[in-house]
Amino acid sequence: AVRTAIRPDTVLVSVMLVNNEIGVIQPIAQIAEICRAAGVLLHCDAAQAMGRMTVRVAELGVDLLSLSGHKIYGPKGIGVLYVRRGLQLKPLLNGGGQERGIRSGTLAPMLCAGLAKATEIADQCWLGDQARGEELTVQFRQHLAAAGVHYAVNGSTTRRVYDNLNLHFPNVAQEEFMVALGDLAVSSASACSSSSGKGSHVLRALGHDAGARAANIRLCVGRPTTVAEISQAASRVIQAWSSSSLSST
Repeated sequence: AVRTAIRPDTVLVSVMLVNNEIGVIQPIAQIAEICRAAGVLLHCDAAQAMGRMTVRVAELGVDLLSLSGHKIYGPKGIGVLYVRRGLQLKPLLNGGGQERGIRSGTLAPMLCAGLAKATEIADQCWLGDQARGEELTVQFRQHLAAAGVHYAVNGSTTRRVYDNLNLHFPNVAQEEFMVALGDLAVSSASACSSSSGKGSHVLRALGHDAGARAANIRLCVGRPTTVAEISQAASRVIQAWSSSSLSST
C-alpha cells in the first residue's frame, strides 16, 4: 500500500510504529526500504511503541522518529524528535536558534528531566511490563469467554503490543454499550478524534461500518493495573454486553 501511494511528488511518508487505536505493529523496516528506493524520507510516530517494545532507529531505518513523554508515564507537554544525522530541517518557529535551530524557544528543564527519567525507567521495565500486561489481557479475555461473550479482537492478534485490546462486539448497540460501561475508562476511537462524531477511520479501514449493528471499544492495561481491576473491568463489560445485546431483538 505504501509503495502504491508514493507519487513522483512525494517527499515524506509518515507511519506509526504502533497504531494508537488497535495496537498493531507496522512493518517500519520494510517501509523504510521502499522509501529509500523511491528517494523519499520516512518519519515514524513511535509514541505508542516506546516502553512496549524495542525501538532502535538504526534497525528501523527511519529518517525521523517522534516520541511523547506522557505515553511512558512521563510529564505531559514534552517529546522527542530524532533527526537522522545529515538531514537538514527548516524550522517552523524562528527566534533564538535553540534545539539546533529547529525549534526556537526555551524548553522547561523539569519536563526534559522528567522525560529522561521516564525513558530510563521504561528501558529497564518494559520486558517485565510486557510479561505482566500479556498475562492481564489473557485473564481479561478468559473472563469474557467464560461468560459466553461474543467478540473479536480488532487487528492482528499476534503482531501487536501487549497493553492494547480493541474489541469488536457484533449485535451490540454501541451507544447503549458505552453508557452501560459506566465509569470504566474505555474509548471507541482515538483520543484525538473522540469528539468528531465520525467514528474511527482505523476501524472503517478494517471493514467496520459505523452504522452497523456492532460495538467497538478499546481498553488498555498499564504498569499500575491490578488483577482485581481486570476482574472488575471484565465484569462491567459482561454486564454491559448482556444489557446492550441486540441478538434477541
